[in-house]
Amino acid sequence: MWTPVAEILVLVAVWVILLHECAAARKAEYDAVIVGGGLTGLSLAHQLKKAGIDKFVVCEGSSRLGGNVISRKMRGGFLIEQGPNSFQPVEEMLEVVSDLDLSLVYSNPKLPRFVYHGGKMHRLPSSLKDFLSPSFTLLSGWAKARLAIGMVGFRKGKPHTDDESVKGWFERNLGPCVYAKIVEPFVSGVYAGDASRLAMRSAFPRIAALEQGPGTAGILWGALARARQRKRAKREYQLPSPPPRGALASFEGGIEQLPRALAEKLGRKACRTGWRCVDIAKDNKGGDFVTTFRLPFGRRRRVTSKVVALALPAHRVSGPLRHLVPEASELSSIPHPFVATVALAYPDDAFRQPLRGFGNLIPRSEGLRHLGSIYASSLFPGRAPKGWQMLTNFVGGSHDPAAEKLSNRQLSRVVDRELRKTVLRDGYRGRGRVLGVKRWPSAIPQPGQGHEDLLSRVQAGVSRHVGLFVDGSWSSGISVGDRIKAGKLLAADVLNAVIRKRFERQ
Repeated sequence: MWTPVAEILVLVAVWVILLHECAAARKAEYDAVIVGGGLTGLSLAHQLKKAGIDKFVVCEGSSRLGGNVISRKMRGGFLIEQGPNSFQPVEEMLEVVSDLDLSLVYSNPKLPRFVYHGGKMHRLPSSLKDFLSPSFTLLSGWAKARLAIGMVGFRKGKPHTDDESVKGWFERNLGPCVYAKIVEPFVSGVYAGDASRLAMRSAFPRIAALEQGPGTAGILWGALARARQRKRAKREYQLPSPPPRGALASFEGGIEQLPRALAEKLGRKACRTGWRCVDIAKDNKGGDFVTTFRLPFGRRRRVTSKVVALALPAHRVSGPLRHLVPEASELSSIPHPFVATVALAYPDDAFRQPLRGFGNLIPRSEGLRHLGSIYASSLFPGRAPKGWQMLTNFVGGSHDPAAEKLSNRQLSRVVDRELRKTVLRDGYRGRGRVLGVKRWPSAIPQPGQGHEDLLSRVQAGVSRHVGLFVDGSWSSGISVGDRIKAGKLLAADVLNAVIRKRFERQ
């Protein structure tokens, strides 16, 4: 039992540690202050350290690093992901993995994906030839013909605006049936969003770029040209052990193994948690930045630096920049709908057929509330014990804002009830094991029409201040690979700014 003396000693020790850190913060002058300890901020710090910049600090407002990457080991031998579930092993990811001496686990690239439509699961083909096959019954003959002619460049008119919606782009290129049965659930699965409101060039820039070309150049020709570019790039960057083509990747201990390894590589002195940025100002004397943080117990500290890089969610950027970049207040207008991840497990015999695949997506027209499921135990090893299967399910999004009012128990019941319609066998009376429910009040940024113009206005305001940088999933992509790549690109700009300011003071 704790005695009064022991409690006093613990409090004294805590205060000594806090005073020591605060004193260090008062004296510290850094080359770079990185605001945000998610994947972007950690990737940026990693690249700076590789480049020989040691005087930097990563400041995270919450109690942990890693942002929305959360992997949890549960009782019974389960491992759940409450944020991203996998990532594509792109070049930037493989470089960081190599730097950290981590080992990847890969999915089977042949795992099928499914769409639930008309009361049954439809396996999605893996090639255009299979899409056009008579055995693929999700699309009618006319829809397949429309898909084929659209792929080679025969489209329905021209877009009414340069900022075409995702829905408009796919209906114009591939037809309304392909959009409704395949693209719409895909968009719900990726963004939990409304395809009629998302801007194509902002939400899916790489796909939108496939359409560009001379004459009647279509998506197919754009895809072939990109494949040739990738082949040339692969020759320039030889990997020691290339990943299987088309495979997704993770780590044995879950994706959170990545930010943990990055933080360990950076060292404790380079990372601060519980430091929430509240203001960024300019030092009139030398042109440095003065960043103010709110620390635990209501204390505040000011840190000076040559460069400040913010890697924060959109709604967290406007506060610190309210004086330097008033335009940043517009970022708060970017919608971030509520999404909940619900991890459920069932015994093998609970399913209609063996749970083998990447997962399934559900069109909103089916009237079900959950957006789809990832077959986590099928995707990577070590996610569930023998005899059990685990699914990560998603509820909420732009089409279902009322889901936020549901309790965790209600969310679990909704998913369990609907899984009995989609993947569990008829008559199964057992209960699913609820492994975890994670609520994301502001989940995924929704880049709507006008998004690129908004970013241009904000960037114009940021560029007025040499040494100030801003980035996030709302700006340069929502995937794990996007965030690692963004950190690397940002590091080049930060490094140039640091060198420039050092030179100016000589």
